[in-house]
Amino acid sequence: MKAELITRWDSFLRKIEARFDESLQQGEQAVLESLDDNDYDYFASLRMLSAVRTQLYESLIRKIDDTGNSRYTRK
Repeated sequence: MKAELITRWDSFLRKIEARFDESLQQGEQAVLESLDDNDYDYFASLRMLSAVRTQLYESLIRKIDDTGNSRYTRK
């Protein structure tokens, strides 16, 4: 039982890491494109960076919290 739980937890962590890396790459690309498209305008770039941060929070951190609470809490 303990080994199975550790294996499931490790799998969960690998999925999180892969999703985080993918999200960072997409966010970086979006910010760089925004810089070019807006001629390095500070406020436009700040809005884009804020949107990327929000997306990371909404899509990843909340998903981690929800999944962790539903799968790994004692019943």
